[in-house]
Amino acid sequence: MTAIDAALIAAYQATDYVVFEDDAETVLRIGELNPAVDALLKRHGAEQAAVITAWNPASVILSDQENEARETVLWRWIGDHQRFALAAEGRDRSGKWRPEQSCLIFDITADQAEALGREFGQNAIVHLRLGEAPRLLLLR
Repeated sequence: MTAIDAALIAAYQATDYVVFEDDAETVLRIGELNPAVDALLKRHGAEQAAVITAWNPASVILSDQENEARETVLWRWIGDHQRFALAAEGRDRSGKWRPEQSCLIFDITADQAEALGREFGQNAIVHLRLGEAPRLLLLR
């Protein structure tokens, strides 16, 4: 059982998680296998990764200034923990929610990603594993 509203879960599942690499975009969708996702992981020598945002904790809309400050802390965590990450963005396909800045952190286990997502007050994160469809992991 989860404390997260079913409509929010549906919104997370209907989001395109877009990873930026050079001039290319790789789109991740929950539950959908995508050879481009596996290629992305392989290019960076990773078996797994996670999309995590610091924006709008618990889906409570914050100001751009607050979100950008939180994002800076997340990128600092990535550097402090000697992780490699690419910029990413969550795009609501319905257009109801503004895109949220995120990052794809390589070589992070599901447990580590869940802990980091909770540290930033998130309801959910997206976990990727080579050869598998991206999974939405609920944190509350």
